[in-house]
Amino acid sequence: MLWEAIINMYEHIIGNTLYRIRKGKKLTVKYLTDDLISPQHYYKVESGQAFISSNFLFEILDRMNVSYKEFSILINSDITCKKKCFILK
Repeated sequence: MLWEAIINMYEHIIGNTLYRIRKGKKLTVKYLTDDLISPQHYYKVESGQAFISSNFLFEILDRMNVSYKEFSILINSDITCKKKCFILK
């Protein structure tokens, strides 16, 4: 049960990070998913309801003009924030 909660947290963090980058750069889902994955699946990824393979993630990050290193920094800052919030509860 704990592992499920951890996996769900990571799904949510990855999706939320993709959403923030997409909105910040004013990119459309159509542009990011064209000939890659369905827009519906991408929306599920952004909302933390679905996984995305690393190959698709790398392609989407490339289309966003974001390196994996930059993405990792954003993910890790979200994880650190969530850990601090969890500890404080």
